[in-house]
Amino acid sequence: MTASPLPSAPLYRRLFAMLYDGLLLLAVLFIASAIPLIFTGGKAIEGHNLLLTGYFLLICFGFFGWFWTHGGQTLGMRAWRLQVIHEQTGPLNWLAALLRFASALPGWLVLMLGLAAYFNPQLQLPGILRWLQSLPHGSIALIGLLWLGFDNWPNGWRERMTRTRVIL
Repeated sequence: MTASPLPSAPLYRRLFAMLYDGLLLLAVLFIASAIPLIFTGGKAIEGHNLLLTGYFLLICFGFFGWFWTHGGQTLGMRAWRLQVIHEQTGPLNWLAALLRFASALPGWLVLMLGLAAYFNPQLQLPGILRWLQSLPHGSIALIGLLWLGFDNWPNGWRERMTRTRVIL
């Protein structure tokens, strides 16, 4: 399949779809967080647990991957009449979904790190990231938000790298 004649989705629609999907994903993660409690007898799990982090990343990938490989639309994308397609094959397969998901992680991680630092000024960032604390208050979150905005710009680097498009 060649590039779709349908226009690329404008940034504002993408951002609103991301907001919708973020709220839905938050609900899914809230439910998913109850499952590890079964194995700990209801006791809280330490925040720096790599196994738990991997579990939540797998849940997030499953959420987006399922929707992207089954119709190309998350619920937020459906509400805003958007669809993600692969430039040559049309619907995404799981590998294309994984590449798209993985390529979005750096922007999201910077945004989440920035929000954590903004709402918890005493937060001590680990090793190589410690220099970020010298930046003005809230700027890390702003960098992450700008990164995501440019990352989702129509025909941006992420779409070129993954050979996917978000169309109307």
